[in-house]
Parts: sequence; structure tokens; C-alpha cells
Amino acid sequence: MAKLKKIAFRILLLITLYSYIIDTEAQNQPRQLVDFVLAVVGDQVILRSELESEVEQIKQGGTEVTEEMKCRIFEELLKRKLMIHQAELDSLPLSDEQVEDELNRRIGYFAAQMGGEKKLEEYLGKSIAEYKKEMRPKMRQQLLSRSMESTITGDLKVSPSEVREYFNNIPKDSVPLIMAEFEIGQIIIKPKASDLAKEYALASIKKIRDDIVLKGEDFGRMARLYSDDRYTAERGGSLGEFGRGDMVPEFERAAFKLQKDSISPVIETKFGYHIIKLVERNGDRVECLHILIRPKLTSYDIQDAITFSDSIRNLYLNDSLNFCELATLFSEDEETQKTCGMFNDPQTGSTKISVEYLDKQMLSIISKMKPGEISQSEVIDLPDGTKGVRLFYLKNEILPHPANLKDDYPRIQYDALESKRKTVMSQWVMKKIDNMHLDINDEYIECDFIAKWKNKSSK
Repeated sequence: MAKLKKIAFRILLLITLYSYIIDTEAQNQPRQLVDFVLAVVGDQVILRSELESEVEQIKQGGTEVTEEMKCRIFEELLKRKLMIHQAELDSLPLSDEQVEDELNRRIGYFAAQMGGEKKLEEYLGKSIAEYKKEMRPKMRQQLLSRSMESTITGDLKVSPSEVREYFNNIPKDSVPLIMAEFEIGQIIIKPKASDLAKEYALASIKKIRDDIVLKGEDFGRMARLYSDDRYTAERGGSLGEFGRGDMVPEFERAAFKLQKDSISPVIETKFGYHIIKLVERNGDRVECLHILIRPKLTSYDIQDAITFSDSIRNLYLNDSLNFCELATLFSEDEETQKTCGMFNDPQTGSTKISVEYLDKQMLSIISKMKPGEISQSEVIDLPDGTKGVRLFYLKNEILPHPANLKDDYPRIQYDALESKRKTVMSQWVMKKIDNMHLDINDEYIECDFIAKWKNKSSK
């Protein structure tokens, strides 16, 4: 389906992993200055190269880094190290499996954006295994910092009066301009494979299993040759390590019944037919390989889905059912089916989506529609590699305007909460450095905040 451009989490995911890649590139650049310790916070050390790497990440994004901005980056780096130090003092729980899962998730996402792990490895100039070895310590620190920040600010809320006070304190000439926004819904219909196609797919995966179990064919080789899950196929069918609740129930049950190096019987899920090989089991987590064979769709299957989608559209046009009812009854999109088919901004929870977060394909369709209209059926590629038929619905279009509490409350509420979190974090930092070992080398960088930090720590 055409997605929003991954507002919030997915944007953050991409930016974060991209910063790791930039960091690797920066490490490979010839050093012009000898590295040295820039600061010590508790037992955490900040090297000059760390600050320069952070600065380089910003520059790679096309932003000019001023001395003032460099100071802000340095202060954020100090805060991060302070949180890591406190997290270790407080023994905040963080397992190796959590670090590995997050690393795999981010690398997997970025590899998908670049067209697979091979292209990512070409870009990095090293194997994924080598890269993960380098990044594990940084990932652990990032997760510790995030966990500490969540402990400090995770339960914060803002009342309606706090939201009003926050908005009323914004200078009139600084009230943000809200870009054009849309309230958009969609219905996705997935074409159904014929019984004959299912029989052929089942026979195919049974033969693959027989070749592995009876003839000794290598599971990884067969995955690379035949699996319809092309992302894992490149890795010999490897799914990495996962825990309970991470996979669909049928797949999970089969995986957790296996013994090491054993092969499952054929498993059917909504994705198709699988066979699974258990590589390792560690408590409630398993590492597996799998091969997926999907029943092949024909042009007739796709046309049937288009016809069904058109009939849903006609129900809307004839006022038989409203869009919410249609999406709830018929849509097969897990992302929007439970929200009456409507997209939500994951930051604010609002159904109003800024134009800047719409991809070109979605915008080209929506821009030709009027509020209340539903689009023609169109065939699209779904994220799992299958086909789908989509209907778009434009509920409302909001023109650009200065922010106000009536129309933009969720956005202002989010900003008010972020402001409160920032204040609470600053208070926490100032309190902690009262009794914290702190040493900052200000010969390399001159920043106004350094004096405040040093004065607090010397009391």
C-alpha cells in the first residue's frame, strides 16, 4: 500500500540507522587531529571524535553546523552519557537479546530500503556481521539512554489547562503555520489464489522439504533458490532470533516445538506455506531459518479482487454503508482496519496528516479528489511482496493556517508535552550533576552552558 512517509517511529528508525552508517564513514576518514578525551561524566568518556562524528551526521543531512549548534550537540551528548551512567548505577534491565533484536530490526529496515543486505554491505564496505560487531556497544548505550529517559519522563502528561497555557505563552508572531492537512482512509482487498494454485504451492514446498530431509540438500541453498520471502532468502532463509508473540501463531507454535537442526512439517499461514529449521533455542527465544512458497496469483484472481473492490465502492456511492462501516467489514489492511480505515499520525493520534508526510503516489490521487469522495480501485504492491487492490477515501482537507486550539489541539498537546519533558529532563540533569564526577575540556570547544555545568558539579 502507499504509506505515509513513516511519520515518527519509522522516520526515527531510518534516521538513527543512517546516522550509524555516517558514523562508520566518518571513522574511515583520515584523521587530521589526534583524538583525545573531551569530557568525563561519571564513568562515561566522551572523545573528541564522538562529537565530530555527531557534527558530521548533521552536515551529511545538508545542514550547516554553526558553533552554537555544535555546542547544543555537545550538551546533548553530555546528557546522553549522564543518562547512560545513571542507568548503569540503577541497573536498568537490558539483555543482550534486546540489543540484538533492536540492531537486527534497524538493519533489516535499512537493508529493505536499499534493496537487500548485499547492497547494504556494499555501501558499508563490510559484512553485516562485522558491522553489527562494531555497532553493538553503541546500540547498548542508545537503549540504556532511552530506557533512562523513559524512566524520568515516561509517565508525564499534560492537562488541558497546561496545553492552553503553553499555547497562550507562544508569542503571536511565533505561532506555527500548519501546512495543508488531509484526513485520509483506505480499504485494501487482497486477491485470493485459486485452489489449483494452492495445491501447486503445497506440492512445491513438500518437494523442497523432501529434497532437504531425504536427499540432504542444504536448507540455506534451497531458501536462496526457491523461497518467496526474498529478504530472508538472501540470508539463506534466516529470520534471526525472535521471541513469543513476534510471529503469527501458526508459525510460532511450529518453531517452538522443534529440536535443534530439525525441520518442521509444512506450515500454512496467511502468507503461504512454510518449512522451518531450528538453528538454536535460548529459553523463550529461537533462531530459525524458513522457506516460504506463496500460491501464485493469476490475472483472473486479481480481476476478481478488483470486481469485489468496485462493489464496495458502489455500496459507498449508493449510500448503502458509510466508509467506516465498509473499512471495518471488508478491509484487509491491518494498519487501518481497526480505525475505520483512517490513517493516524502516530505522534499525536490525530487523523489529520500533513501534506509533507504523503508519498507522491498518494498525493497524486488525493489532490484530484474532493472531501467525501472515494477513489477508483487500483492494483498496488503490498509491503510483503504480494498484490493488493486499494480504495482511497478523502474525508476532509484542511488548508494551511496559523495553529489554533480548536483545530490543532492534538498537535499543540504533543508540543506542550514535549516542552514539559524537556523541562523535567533539564531539572533532572542539573540535580544529578550536583554529586556527579564531571570533567570538561573546554580548550577544544567554548560553550556558554559549560560554566553552568561546572559550577553545579563543583558545589
